[in-house]
Amino acid sequence: MTRYDHAQDSRAQIYGETQGFIKLVFSRKDARLPGAQIAGMDAAAQQIAPLALALERNLDARALAAASFPHPMPGEGINKAARAFQP
Repeated sequence: MTRYDHAQDSRAQIYGETQGFIKLVFSRKDARLPGAQIAGMDAAAQQIAPLALALERNLDARALAAASFPHPMPGEGINKAARAFQP
């Protein structure tokens, strides 16, 4: 599991909405993403779609770490959380 707190997020800091997080759960065996949890600023609007796609496509941490997300947007936290995964 990895966690990215919105307190680290540029957009959340700009809007003063630093409460919230992204948790990504990865399989230790193959680094696949079986689940995720999000809470906070723009969570539903900005992060559910890429996470749903990642789950549907059975993506792993490496694929999410390599994905490009716009800056400053909350979705880039998905990328940052995936980069932090240590199998």
